[in-house]
Amino acid sequence: MNIKYLVASIFLFAALQGCGSPSDTDLVKNGIMPFNKTLTVGEAFGQRVVQFTCSARDVAAFMGKAKSMLNESNYDHFNMTEVLSTFQWTINKDDSFQLQDVGTTWTWADGKSKKVAADAEMLKSVYSNENTFDMSSLQDPDSLGAVRTARAYADMAYMLYDSAR
Repeated sequence: MNIKYLVASIFLFAALQGCGSPSDTDLVKNGIMPFNKTLTVGEAFGQRVVQFTCSARDVAAFMGKAKSMLNESNYDHFNMTEVLSTFQWTINKDDSFQLQDVGTTWTWADGKSKKVAADAEMLKSVYSNENTFDMSSLQDPDSLGAVRTARAYADMAYMLYDSAR
């Protein structure tokens, strides 16, 4: 046997033996993180996720009306353009599912936005088709209730805007 063929055979044998060992990728995919021992890394990244978003109605009109009722024309926190709620479910291996994440992103005309975490209670407002920015609550600008509602939304918008990026 030629020495050249012997060296090539040894090299090929060694290379084939390396193919049978777990790769670095398999090592990570099959690993378990200390903070969640129920899933491997591969299972966590391979989870099926379903996400729904819904946008609040009448945000800009509502905030514009509140702004005019309170005579606060110089404040940016009233210039809200969108309120988007996101609901994310994780589907398990057995096809059961659970609500994983709920949050709302508030966005203003100048590009600032703020994401706020929420909980499953927020689903109730979706199921009951509630409108967070209900124009009828501001219908009578002379009513104390309408002014209080406008003030409460103004204060909330200010706190969110002040902490937004």
